[in-house]
Amino acid sequence: MTDSPTLPEGAGDVLLPIARGAIATRLAGTRTAQISLDAIAAVAGRPPWVLTPGASFVTLTLEARLRGCIGTLSAHRPLGEDVAHNAIAAALHDPRFAPVSEAELQR
Repeated sequence: MTDSPTLPEGAGDVLLPIARGAIATRLAGTRTAQISLDAIAAVAGRPPWVLTPGASFVTLTLEARLRGCIGTLSAHRPLGEDVAHNAIAAALHDPRFAPVSEAELQR
């Protein structure tokens, strides 16, 4: 088994806006395949590690309760893109929950 690379301090400050931005963009009507990592990562400054292959799980909560969770086990695309994809999947395609609404997004 190989060691997984660790994320830099403050990685959440970069990845959270990517996840939220991807969900907001998708809820605004943009098709998932058309969501540009450049557009949603611009707010985060897009550090180089966001573009390296990575795997992620995105867990959504609402009022401290699980609202969606989807992830990837192997790194097959840039980490930022993986986070964006999994955020959309957790919000809209977790079979345990109805899709997240725009009203829920702010909560």
